[in-house]
Amino acid sequence: MEKSTLEEGSHEKPARVKVSLRIKYALAVLLVTTITLFVSFLATGYTMLERNQVFLSEALLKETVRLLDYFSSTVRDALIYDDEYLLTTTFDKIKTMENIDYAVVFDQRTNVRLHSEVAARHAFSASNNAIASLYARTNMTVNPQFDPKRLQTGYVLAFPLLHPANGKRTGLLLVKYTTSKMRALVHFLRRDIIRNMSIALC
Repeated sequence: MEKSTLEEGSHEKPARVKVSLRIKYALAVLLVTTITLFVSFLATGYTMLERNQVFLSEALLKETVRLLDYFSSTVRDALIYDDEYLLTTTFDKIKTMENIDYAVVFDQRTNVRLHSEVAARHAFSASNNAIASLYARTNMTVNPQFDPKRLQTGYVLAFPLLHPANGKRTGLLLVKYTTSKMRALVHFLRRDIIRNMSIALC
């Protein structure tokens, strides 16, 4: 009889722990607050990242354009006075600039005078419609159009070389500006922001 009673007692279901409404409410508030903070941190982090990307990419491109504009004037003078030494030394500085993938100098007859990649010299000629269209312009151009919020892998910068006295074309300076380092920096910043947010919420 006692054994039967023990057996019946061993099959009894464990008592359910009742959670008061106050505790449930507190947990719900905590969960909502955590989610809200995470979303807020995420939005703030990406907003900061976007602003930094815009600032850094614009600053780097402007500095590159400023230096190339200075060098293009020297290249122009070297072509006008047929100064081979000045031309080659200036070109060496251009092609070794940071974020410059390649550089090309065209003379007055649209012939390639200097090229940082000798093997690719044949790809640039007056018969190329893109090159011909660049010769028709009088201002520096960026192709594709630069948008700091949507960085492309690279941009072609074209600097027309015009004679300061009569405005006649003496040549063209063409460079490929690469954004690989900038995109790597943005990726690093994005990863760092996500990591810091995760640490802050833990």
